Amino acid sequence: MSALPFEAGLDLVRHGRRGGAATWKPPSLDAPDPPPGPEHGPSLAERRLLFDEDQLARALAAVCTRQRRELEAAFAAEQQRRLAAAVEAVHAALGRALGSLAAALAEGRGAVRDILETALRRVVPSLLERVEETEVRRVLDDWSRRVLPEEGLIVRVRPEVRDALAAAPPGSARDLRLEFVADPALPPGGVVLELPDGRARHDPSRMVEELAAALGALLGGGDGAAATIAERDSLEERAT
Repeated sequence: MSALPFEAGLDLVRHGRRGGAATWKPPSLDAPDPPPGPEHGPSLAERRLLFDEDQLARALAAVCTRQRRELEAAFAAEQQRRLAAAVEAVHAALGRALGSLAAALAEGRGAVRDILETALRRVVPSLLERVEETEVRRVLDDWSRRVLPEEGLIVRVRPEVRDALAAAPPGSARDLRLEFVADPALPPGGVVLELPDGRARHDPSRMVEELAAALGALLGGGDGAAATIAERDSLEERAT
């Protein structure tokens, strides 16, 4: 029967003692590391040799490419943010400028409207005084086509026009047998035709008001729905 390993170890120890050999001692912790061998794996230098230069170059290029893309993405995002901020600032500035321009235009339209209305109220009556007789004759000719002939119709005009019409009455006056009566209360160019059931009135001052209202609506200073130009030579039926 062979000896057990433990017993064999004892025999070696006994043999060493009998042979005068040095006794066994445990290894010191300060002893240098044993040289690398197959049982300890490759050394650092050997591990470096596992990658050749081409592999290292490709790995470095991949890292550089990834970092470059990250930097480009960050730069593009920053540029986009700055561009959006600049566009927003431009829009805000344009909004303020357009608001100021609209206010200035509104103020300018108001001033232009006031000037033109004043000119209308001053110039139109003066022009009517110069062509008052012509205007009255035109109105009478128009009324002769719209009013049925009556006997003894009375036409009220301003004294300055009454004498000229009486001296050279228009054809409508002969057809309608009109009688001209001076009325100093009428405005320049005003005519009143007395009818059995009312009267027809032509008032140029009303035309001035209508033109002023239309001008105000055109320039944005009046009620566009209400400011319409009525027919200049309209017939107003009024109770006598």
